[in-house]
Amino acid sequence: MKASYLRRGIHLEHYEVRRADLHDLCEEFRAHFGRSDTDGEIYHYMRTKRKINKGRKNRWPTMGDVGEPKIELPELGAEHQEVLVDLYYEHLAHLGDGTDNLAYEVETTAMIETEFEHRTMRNIPGPMLVGLLTDLRKRGLLPLVDRQPKPEGGFDDINRVRA
Repeated sequence: MKASYLRRGIHLEHYEVRRADLHDLCEEFRAHFGRSDTDGEIYHYMRTKRKINKGRKNRWPTMGDVGEPKIELPELGAEHQEVLVDLYYEHLAHLGDGTDNLAYEVETTAMIETEFEHRTMRNIPGPMLVGLLTDLRKRGLLPLVDRQPKPEGGFDDINRVRA
């Protein structure tokens, strides 16, 4: 699995926006391991492996400075950025979820897309809004959400296999 990921040259965060590429990677994953996990579950697995195993040998690989260039996200003015942050609080933060969850929750992403368009009269695809929220978080412009650690589980069979 890791070899397939590296061969594609797409940074893990870019899959938030590049849903078709994520689907292709996940199809290969499902075929290789004989599993039926959703794209979101597999993406969650990859992100969790990267976070939990930080600094360890079994860590999910990073692309570093190689790989395809970052996808350009649309510019948001201050008012629209505030709307997006409000939607983040309304649909995720109050539940104890962070921006990472949007990458696996297609329904929530679609709801945020619809509400963002309704409030701003601007149509930006949900995955792009996820990318914008992730960018805000990485720049320290979204407060961290207090979360209880969740057990990894679900992929223990794969964790024992070297991909």
